Amino acid sequence: MTTIEVKEMLEQLNIPLAYHHFPASKSPKLPFMAYNYPSINPFYADSTNYKNIVDLDIRLCTETKNFELEKELEDILTAHDIPFWKTETWIDEEKMFEILYECEVMINGN
Repeated sequence: MTTIEVKEMLEQLNIPLAYHHFPASKSPKLPFMAYNYPSINPFYADSTNYKNIVDLDIRLCTETKNFELEKELEDILTAHDIPFWKTETWIDEEKMFEILYECEVMINGN
């Protein structure tokens, strides 16, 4: 996958999407999603990186628990053969649920 393909894949959910975060002045109404690549775990040998295995974090933010939206995102990830780990947090200051999907993808450029 490329970083462009990851973005296009996430846009299939048809809710506001940003890389890492929305600017405070442009924060959309819930639900929305943000994603980022917090680290890379390359496969390497003989001083050469052969594959870039990238951690992909996806944060789905909703006002109420939204099982259908979560299922839609999980179906999209599954359709693209992207395994994930999922955790849920209530952020009281923001009055929202944050569902974090932690994934690994092989990125082959932009």
